[in-house]
Amino acid sequence: MDVADGMHPRIVVEPLTADDVVATLAWASTERLTVMVAGGRSKQGWGAPAPSIDLLVSTARLNRIVEHRHGDLTATVEVGATLRRRHPQWTAQPQCVGACHQSGPSPSKRGPRFVQHGTA
Repeated sequence: MDVADGMHPRIVVEPLTADDVVATLAWASTERLTVMVAGGRSKQGWGAPAPSIDLLVSTARLNRIVEHRHGDLTATVEVGATLRRRHPQWTAQPQCVGACHQSGPSPSKRGPRFVQHGTA
């Protein structure tokens, strides 16, 4: 069983589609369950631990590439996709994955102007 914040959730789900996530959260709301959504769990220790977890929703299976514009060096991926995972579409230019993700100011300095104008 999965452990989150040192606790064992009663229920763990790994939805396959965004619609599955919507249905799961709607059900959890009607049942008044406490919910934790877990991605790659690389920042799980950040913030205060949850007092209780009834339902853990993992985004691990939501990891598909929605669109890859090779010429523009951009990709749209689902919420569970990680840069550590090697996608066949990106093997031709592996330097882009790290370089494109890591360029620019630190996340705390990013904001609407960064998104609109970038670092230039």
